Amino acid sequence: MPFIKDENIYFVGNKRYKIVMILDLITKLKLDIKDCALIDDWHETIEKGIAAGLKTIHPSNYLAIDLNK
Repeated sequence: MPFIKDENIYFVGNKRYKIVMILDLITKLKLDIKDCALIDDWHETIEKGIAAGLKTIHPSNYLAIDLNK
């Protein structure tokens, strides 16, 4: 996602704690949850993000498919 600045990217390796870590970061950095997004390829994590009130994005949303080929 080249349009996201490096300083705004956080990686959490353990899928069990991604939502907890993101919500903790939002609190610590005093961010508005509406300004944050979760990008993940694991559907369970995306569902948990939606339930937590996060904007969620699956990387496949950014795959361009040229149907003319």
